[in-house]
Amino acid sequence: MINNRKVRLMTRLAIFEESEGKEDLKLGQYFRRDYIRLQIFKNIIAVTIGFALLVGLYLGYEI
Repeated sequence: MINNRKVRLMTRLAIFEESEGKEDLKLGQYFRRDYIRLQIFKNIIAVTIGFALLVGLYLGYEI
């Protein structure tokens, strides 16, 4: 059975997305991309530090 309340809510949501919601959706994607970039940047830094530690341990062993 169709829930009329949910149908009304989905209709209002669709109208909102067509008018004002376009900018809101763009802002949401912007922040998501920034979060992903930050996580990738932190991962690159961690891998670089780990590699430097491994090279340092290897050089220390060879000396």
